[in-house]
Amino acid sequence: MGTGAPPKGISEITLSLVISELDNPSREEVSAVDVARSTGMSTVTARRYLRFLASIGRAEVSCRYGKVGAPERLYRRCGS
Repeated sequence: MGTGAPPKGISEITLSLVISELDNPSREEVSAVDVARSTGMSTVTARRYLRFLASIGRAEVSCRYGKVGAPERLYRRCGS
């Protein structure tokens, strides 16, 4: 990332995987489920890393509302 070590609980290797998925040109937006399926990590881990990237301004968040249940959070690289 270039700004020093990530905070406790955030691995640079895993963060790089999530950033690669976020930067994937074949997808405009990704969900935690998309990242989890592509990388083999758990959905909870993918969600934590995506939220971290949003908190530092590397990702933007939007919601997709379905008919039932909580909305799905979608992430895209900032500036896309």
